[in-house]
Amino acid sequence: MIKRTSEEKVKKASPDRQTTFDSIQDPTMFLDTGFEIITVNEALVSFLGLPREKIMGNSCFTLVHRTNKPLDPCPIMKMMQTKKREEAEVYLDERGMWFSVSVDPVLADDLII
Repeated sequence: MIKRTSEEKVKKASPDRQTTFDSIQDPTMFLDTGFEIITVNEALVSFLGLPREKIMGNSCFTLVHRTNKPLDPCPIMKMMQTKKREEAEVYLDERGMWFSVSVDPVLADDLII
């Protein structure tokens, strides 16, 4: 099976799905198993203060935490092991704020956004 690039996955998403996704007020993103950002909602675009095209294809830890690897502990890494919802409280130094982070797996061979 040939793996599609993130850009191809995003192009497959219908405009209606993106509109619905953008209506979620919490910053939200879909990642692949390598932490690469596949798609984001408008709340995350606003949160990061970057254009969508500068966000896509980067890792979540690079853009959100400004690190070159996932935090320890990382709720996404734990979710990959448990295949269940995981939650964590995460402090972002650059914002001086705590955030409640929830991550849910999408268990599919081929992610459809």
